Amino acid sequence: MEISVKPTPNERIGIISTVTVVVKCKLVRRSVLIGKRVQITAPSSNRCIVTNRRNPGGVSIHVCHAFGRALSLNDDIMSSVEYNWGMIVNTLNLDTRYNCFFCDSVFHAMFDNGSWCLMPERRVLTRYESAMMKDGPQHGAILAAEMSKDDDKVHKYTLVCLNPTRLKNTPIHLCDNKKLDRDGSQTTKKLAFPFTDLPKIRSHLHPKFVILSLGYQLLRTKHIPASALDQPHLAQYDVDFTAVTSLADRWLQKLTDKEKSDPEFNKKASRTNGKTSTHMVLRSQSNNDLRGTAAKGSKGKTLRKATTTVDLKKAAARGRTGAGKAKNTKRIEYVEDNGEEDDEEELDEINYEDFNPSHIPDTDDEEDDSRDDDRKTAWVAYRATRKRAAGRSLDRVTPPPSQSSRTHSTQAPSIHAESSTQASTSAAAESLVRRSKRLRIERE
Repeated sequence: MEISVKPTPNERIGIISTVTVVVKCKLVRRSVLIGKRVQITAPSSNRCIVTNRRNPGGVSIHVCHAFGRALSLNDDIMSSVEYNWGMIVNTLNLDTRYNCFFCDSVFHAMFDNGSWCLMPERRVLTRYESAMMKDGPQHGAILAAEMSKDDDKVHKYTLVCLNPTRLKNTPIHLCDNKKLDRDGSQTTKKLAFPFTDLPKIRSHLHPKFVILSLGYQLLRTKHIPASALDQPHLAQYDVDFTAVTSLADRWLQKLTDKEKSDPEFNKKASRTNGKTSTHMVLRSQSNNDLRGTAAKGSKGKTLRKATTTVDLKKAAARGRTGAGKAKNTKRIEYVEDNGEEDDEEELDEINYEDFNPSHIPDTDDEEDDSRDDDRKTAWVAYRATRKRAAGRSLDRVTPPPSQSSRTHSTQAPSIHAESSTQASTSAAAESLVRRSKRLRIERE
């Protein structure tokens, strides 16, 4: 009996590559300018938004983010919010002053863990819901127009207690700037849970960030269980909580491929040139009560103009008469995670020697625009190298979702990208890391 056997292939034994490139990233440090922008914009200046307490030492009162800064690492969430808010992809910067506020360290921690929240006015929620329904599944142009009506305004919020276990033992000592002790200290009034006698909080915070923050905690975290909303003192907010969850549920839904490829969503952010750029900021009422009326003679006006001055020497060196300023902001950048833990309150001291309240740079003015092209060139080259080596296109590197990002994370998630390459991919990754380090050193 003959057995048919195929001859040995005239080639080497095949190799299956299992190489995986892992690039660890984290967010850049918070800029010291964030607090400065909030201070000149908030009607309470740098006082606590809850207690109205002054911040002479700048230690026990923190700069807080309404919607967690660390969520910038979650590309799915960021893209969904940008799309539904009618923005361009990669343009939502959570370090904007309208997402930040000053708060006592104790109430900051309890805000992050869902013990209390800020509730926008019901008419604002109704407007946003109506606009969102008109947009349907399309890029949120109508909602964006509706939200823009609330830009550069002072809004009223209600402090709503969600966790009685924590807050019953934490009274609010509301400070009054108009009534001082003999030594000049603020007099206080003690308020107890559920703080129904606490006046409305007046703040520069944009309602969209407040809604997104509360909705995220309700839908994506375990901070606020459903049973918490059954408390008797929360019955009056049933309609408001329903509206918040409805809006946030839509804003946080993962985008479809069709939505991701929407031309309006992917168009390039336009830029303007000029020696200075003018933006609107709120008049800081540092000598008035947080919840008081506008200063006499202001006639209810809450806006003033402030000129942002750029570094003209750097602009001249680049052969330009003025620095380009993006009409749209950009997301918080990533840097290489070298394993070192960052202190939550450690700030990135950018080279701005003077902090003149009339010359605080906007979010986009902190970066040297000339380096944007360098970073883009390096990234495009890196993607092209991997595409050639892997024989397929590479989707945008996306950080893994993070469900515990209410607080500023000290250990950022890793960004994983699969590859079937060996030496060429590793070399490209190392080259990108070296270039990023060099650009950061130049910036500092």
